[in-house]
Amino acid sequence: MKQVEGLSNEWHVLRAAETLLFASRTYLRNRNDFISNMTTALNMLSEQGAALRLMIYDRFIDSELTILMPIVIDIAVEGNVDSLVIARGVLSRYKNRKVVRSIFENMVDKYFSAHDDWTYRRLAELLVEVGYGDILKKLMFLCKNNGTTEFLEIYEDYSNFQGYS
Repeated sequence: MKQVEGLSNEWHVLRAAETLLFASRTYLRNRNDFISNMTTALNMLSEQGAALRLMIYDRFIDSELTILMPIVIDIAVEGNVDSLVIARGVLSRYKNRKVVRSIFENMVDKYFSAHDDWTYRRLAELLVEVGYGDILKKLMFLCKNNGTTEFLEIYEDYSNFQGYS
């Protein structure tokens, strides 16, 4: 790569790394076991961030999302804080895809049956972020009728968001 005068050495190092990153993404994407690699990486805490960032910056087709999104949704609800934030970014990117919405609807009962205020709060945050008001409405019904202080706090915090009523 030709170095441009006036730019720092660090800038040139960044550009070289970026070129290498793009090439690596292309080579990885063209492997027959790409989705297997992604699935493995998403299931490894040490690799989740890289896999999730790839999902934000790359384009995935519905058949790929069908395999990967259940893992991403689990991370977005129950993952560690660092991965949870990136997973929510992935869901925000693909929230309007019918396949993602369908997967989310199929998984939500698992979270509802947890009867755990931490899980309910993370789920409420996610539902607000992706704009799935109808599912949020179901969650708010569960929180309101639970009767405990923690669940009522979730109801009070999230029942006024647009799309809920």
